[in-house]
Amino acid sequence: MIMIPVRIVDSTDELIHFEVRSESRPDEIHDVYFDRDHGYFCSCENYHFRKVECKHMKAVKEYMNQLNGLMQCGKTFEKIKQEKYLKNEV
Repeated sequence: MIMIPVRIVDSTDELIHFEVRSESRPDEIHDVYFDRDHGYFCSCENYHFRKVECKHMKAVKEYMNQLNGLMQCGKTFEKIKQEKYLKNEV
């Protein structure tokens, strides 16, 4: 399990924007986007040059799985945020 801090910045019906803190440079934050038609994109160098899934994308996927699991248990997103269930937020 990857525990890199993740935060949802903005979302629309088509696109979700996340911020993911860098592990190697803690003062740096990468932007990860999920586009419903095209998948995940990351602003990190690894993704930019290699075009493979990076650890920031993996962290976002784990974050979303955690969030989906809590919502399936009847929690609303606002309740989840209030009770700080998501431990790896930026």
